[in-house]
Amino acid sequence: MITLLLLLFLLTSLSNQQTVDQLVEGYIQVVGTYESDCITVSGANSGVVNQEFRNLKFKEDRATKCFWECIYKKLDLISVSNEVLGYKIKQLIGLSDKDASEEIYQKCIQIRGSDTCETATGIHRCLYTSVRAFLESQ
Repeated sequence: MITLLLLLFLLTSLSNQQTVDQLVEGYIQVVGTYESDCITVSGANSGVVNQEFRNLKFKEDRATKCFWECIYKKLDLISVSNEVLGYKIKQLIGLSDKDASEEIYQKCIQIRGSDTCETATGIHRCLYTSVRAFLESQ
């Protein structure tokens, strides 16, 4: 719960400032809380994960996808029974523009993969690229 509150605080602060650089740094800070654990569990490469944030270079390997499953579970965005917790993901978006937030939420929350690694990765990439594109358009 404390992690979710920290995440919401950071992302709300970032969305109010409306800059892409701050979005990137905020996401890195939030993910950094669990990065080491999730790198160990998933076998992902931390350089690859950071490239996703900084340069939108997405890698399609299994380890990176399972890294995002681990992060989403640690942030309680996916339950232990692998249920996507939409209401928490909606809070994650954090844009001050509520219409844009709702549009991004509706677009991304429907994404499902063949397993929770695929689902978490799909939702993560959709949310991150959509929020980033919105901020770049402002």
